[in-house]
Amino acid sequence: AHRRELEQAAAAKVEKDRALNQKRQESMQRRALVAEIHQLVAAHRVPRDGAELAYQFLDGSLIKRLYVTAPMRDALMRGSLSLVRMGERYEVVPTAIAEKIHQRDARCRVAGSGEPKAGEPEDAMYSAYVVPDDLMW
Repeated sequence: AHRRELEQAAAAKVEKDRALNQKRQESMQRRALVAEIHQLVAAHRVPRDGAELAYQFLDGSLIKRLYVTAPMRDALMRGSLSLVRMGERYEVVPTAIAEKIHQRDARCRVAGSGEPKAGEPEDAMYSAYVVPDDLMW
């Protein structure tokens, strides 16, 4: 009976050690993934020097504002650049890099950052509206 108790205690210790080791491995993988995402953003982010234009976008259900340059705003609207959330701040990166980041962690990419829908022309939503000739923007 005493030997059985020792075997059960040893089996419980092995199981506890296995669970602890698995948690450590998951933690290490998570840290490596975060470091990889930070490295991708740092290497490919588009600098916003001289940004004067406010670009508003949806982050979940919140409307956020980011100051960008005019060419960056146009590229964001066309979908060639995308926004990536890094903690509390946002960075502008090429869409191909944003896709790689999204594959690693879906929470980092900001949805609704100007990606055109596949198979739909860019102005399809507005084709039913007539724009007056004298309209000034």
